[in-house]
Amino acid sequence: MVHGMFYAVLLLVFLVSLVAQWLFREYFEFSLCLYSVEILFIGVLSWYGFGSLVFLPLVGLWLAGTGIIFMMHRLA
Repeated sequence: MVHGMFYAVLLLVFLVSLVAQWLFREYFEFSLCLYSVEILFIGVLSWYGFGSLVFLPLVGLWLAGTGIIFMMHRLA
């Protein structure tokens, strides 16, 4: 149950950050840097609670978010 709540919060933060990145899509390098720092921060916080179980989902979110940022930059 705790893992389900963690992944739900992780997905919610991911979606909220995508909305913020859409608003500032002209600033490509800033968006990419801020997104990477956000994922690292979430990773550090969750590592102490869940251990290595969060590594692959965070890598997946980082890759998906980076791809979406590149797409938003191309469309901006």
